[in-house]
Amino acid sequence: MFGHFLFPILNRISLNRMEFPLKGMKRVALRPSIIEGETLYALSLVKTLSAEFDLAVFLPEDRDSLYFDGFNVNLIEYPKELSLLDVYRLKQQLSGEDFDLFIDLNRDYIDEFSFVLNASITASIFDRKSVNLVAHSSSNRITDNYQYLMRLLGLAITWDRETINMKEWTPRDSNTGVTSDIGVYPGLIKVDRSEDLYEISSLITKRNDISTISYFLGIPQVLLLEENDPFQPPSNIKVIRFRETITAEILDRCLHS
Repeated sequence: MFGHFLFPILNRISLNRMEFPLKGMKRVALRPSIIEGETLYALSLVKTLSAEFDLAVFLPEDRDSLYFDGFNVNLIEYPKELSLLDVYRLKQQLSGEDFDLFIDLNRDYIDEFSFVLNASITASIFDRKSVNLVAHSSSNRITDNYQYLMRLLGLAITWDRETINMKEWTPRDSNTGVTSDIGVYPGLIKVDRSEDLYEISSLITKRNDISTISYFLGIPQVLLLEENDPFQPPSNIKVIRFRETITAEILDRCLHS
């Protein structure tokens, strides 16, 4: 709790600030969202940023880095729950590393990472005391916010399957898949792995990495979200919300939506 007051103050003390519009950037740090089903949406940013800058990507220790390994980036792991000691260790680990821009796509720990990196610009789609470039688009959808952020930086991104380095998906007739975190249902193909997506024509899913990969591949999907889940998926993903459990009635709505 002490860190919530300490790090914003320390960040304000720093006089090393870059004026907007941003120029002369060479080294960029990016922390994708750590929320399951949101992390891989940052891959389009990674693809573009890594082609333009020396890019470091920060991922939690428990997060699979498979899709990020396909880019020329410096992957840096950190504890999912940051203590003051963890912040100190990160600061020591990155001593001498100078970043011009830090992009944080999370709600939490922005102040701590901004202190650790001491970048001239800390950018985010969320407003925090250490953020001096807030990129809110007029839409709350995740892809719209990310595209708006990149436009502010003068860069364009695309959402294509080459980003995740998977073969092209070919539509199949009436083979509806359901991700394993929903359950097993008669007549629906169980989807455990990304490779299973090539056997289906559409997908019923919760918010997870399979859903994100399906978006990149262009597979029609129905996304099941709890009523209070604030996540806003891309506009072409159909969303059905549920209260406590996923019932047969809800699945029927998915099949006929």
